[in-house]
Amino acid sequence: MEALTAAEAAPSAANVTALTSAADALTKASARYGSAPTGDIYHAFAKLMEIAGLLGEWQLAVLNAAPEADRFLRAAKERAQAMKGESVPPLLEQLPDLVEAISTTAQAKAFVAQLAKVPLPIGLYHVAPEEPRERHTKHDPDTESAKAKLAVAFLEFTVDGRPLADVHYMAPMQIHDLDVTVRVSRWPEKAERLVLRPVSVVSASFYQLPTFEFLAPSGDGPFKFQDHKHATLTMAQSILARPLEFKYTAEFEPRGTEQPVEVVGQRTLRLEAIDWERNPQTGYTSIDRKLIQIRDQLRGMAGVPEDDIAEALKIAVSLGKLAGQAVQDNRFPQPLKEKDFQTETLRHLRSEPSVGSTLQEHPRAGGGITDLSFKGLPIELKAETDKTLQLQDCQGYVEQSQAYAVANGRRLGILCVLDTSPKKAPPFPAEEGIGLLFRNQNDRRVPIITLLIQGNLTKPSQFSV
Repeated sequence: MEALTAAEAAPSAANVTALTSAADALTKASARYGSAPTGDIYHAFAKLMEIAGLLGEWQLAVLNAAPEADRFLRAAKERAQAMKGESVPPLLEQLPDLVEAISTTAQAKAFVAQLAKVPLPIGLYHVAPEEPRERHTKHDPDTESAKAKLAVAFLEFTVDGRPLADVHYMAPMQIHDLDVTVRVSRWPEKAERLVLRPVSVVSASFYQLPTFEFLAPSGDGPFKFQDHKHATLTMAQSILARPLEFKYTAEFEPRGTEQPVEVVGQRTLRLEAIDWERNPQTGYTSIDRKLIQIRDQLRGMAGVPEDDIAEALKIAVSLGKLAGQAVQDNRFPQPLKEKDFQTETLRHLRSEPSVGSTLQEHPRAGGGITDLSFKGLPIELKAETDKTLQLQDCQGYVEQSQAYAVANGRRLGILCVLDTSPKKAPPFPAEEGIGLLFRNQNDRRVPIITLLIQGNLTKPSQFSV
């Protein structure tokens, strides 16, 4: 519901991602209730949340004058039409009709608002079905007894031998193994094959994903199939780009055979074409991976605008370089006061073409004076010369960073801490000093990207006995 409320208030890429993730989680949760009515309601509601995500994509594309924006609206209406081919639980049966009537972004927002007001029941029990799970389908009273049970296809993917992740990273312009395991509850009498096809709003020139075909088996179900093919993402993505999303649909052939097939499990693939070697961000792969992880965390948080994330990542990438260089070259060999650290950081950030003159020094915010600011995003700098720090030790600086962020109308801030205290141990990996900190665990509304830079390092030879 938080994801729906945020999407209604301000459509953004982050909110669309949060909606899609929540829909997938609800789909998985619906299976826990077996054939209980709550499971059917959750399953149908998850489909409506996916439609809301497509409408959010459409609103963003329209507002940004993106090409072919209507493809998102068409996809949303097609999914709503498909839902009407099934018997939607009474609580939700009016909502697919609302989607088909949408022609303006205001109507899309009204649909999301209506969806957010639906009083979902709380599931209390599981009903074990005698047959594999059957979703509601419309029945013709004259032929109901003759119709077969709905076929369920459970999908499970691996990429290069590794289980599919929520967001899976694939090096672009390389051939990757894509393996699928399919479990089918039953096989219609006249079906000759089961076909799995990828569908997406992504341009076909950006990817090559296979179609899987399985011939009719012998014997009684359930059946298990496996196949091995290859997949390629043809272009590298920017660190600011969102994952490419694909869904696999299933249908029996020939077309006259009983339809549809209910697809559950890993039906959605979110793939990201990150090339750590050819397109590095900081020059340090482990730091790049950590920043990507932080980016994904931020995108999953309702209310954090995509613009804030994009601007913050530009600064975090530059400061990530500094953190890596500090460990590799002992860039800060002597204790450094906060004023001097600010001068060094200002010089470092200004050298970035994407930052340059847009970086401001000592702007006022909330009645105080921030150290640095990038397009209104506050960058708070601290220096410690006495006590050796770990990332969590920077928690004491978070409230000040949050206060500056909120005063500037931002939902995100940057905190960079230099530790030049005397060192009695080797440095820890630079990426371990980078993460998201919050005011406290109960107040996670304004995350602070925190980077701890290590200085005044002891020479490795001094650790020898």
